[in-house]
Amino acid sequence: MDSGGGDMTVTENGHAGMRARRRAIRLAVLFVPLLAACAALQPAAAPAIQRYLLALPVPAPAPATAVGPVLVVDPPAAAPGLRGRGMVYVRRPYQFDYFARHGWVDPPARMLEPLLVQVLQRQAGFRTVPARLGVAGDLRLETRILRLQQEFTVHPSRERLVLQAWLIDARNGRVLADRVFEALEPAPGNDPYSGVQAANRAVAKVLTQLAVFCRAQVHDRAATPRAASPAAPLHSGPG
Repeated sequence: MDSGGGDMTVTENGHAGMRARRRAIRLAVLFVPLLAACAALQPAAAPAIQRYLLALPVPAPAPATAVGPVLVVDPPAAAPGLRGRGMVYVRRPYQFDYFARHGWVDPPARMLEPLLVQVLQRQAGFRTVPARLGVAGDLRLETRILRLQQEFTVHPSRERLVLQAWLIDARNGRVLADRVFEALEPAPGNDPYSGVQAANRAVAKVLTQLAVFCRAQVHDRAATPRAASPAAPLHSGPG
């Protein structure tokens, strides 16, 4: 009897183990798809944003000894829509869009400041300093970016830069001259990096035009008797 009772115990234990394994398998069949579904619902990691720099494509020549007036360069301003690091593109007039995975390393106006200082010193002969240094100057330059956009209204695309500038007498705040400069540069392709390449060419072109303009204004006024110069209106700034 003892032998028979032992066999029954073993059999019952075996059946219980099999039932436990079947339950585990059924649970696995139910839960594995659920776990896979949960994993699929997890948000994917956002792709890294590619960042680009505004810079002069070709190094400017070594500066000559600056003997011109001291020109203080104020931090450039920017029109609405251009004050952040987003890269603007246009597919139709009056509508701005921004590339989702591409942007500037810094707001364009901030990147423009050292380029202004460099070009006006090297190409126009001014003793140029940024306003943040607190140096008193003879002249002051204020600028404002009105447009910096890659345009897909043509093929291939192109980059447009529009910059407004004011040359001001630092002693009395009067505007000596102002002008809007524009450059429209074809891009080598229809991707954001092509727009960056065209933007840097546009920056070099506009800053060269600005340097020529400022130098001409100073030269013309130095050659004109002060009494014959009409009074210019007070300047209220680019903002």
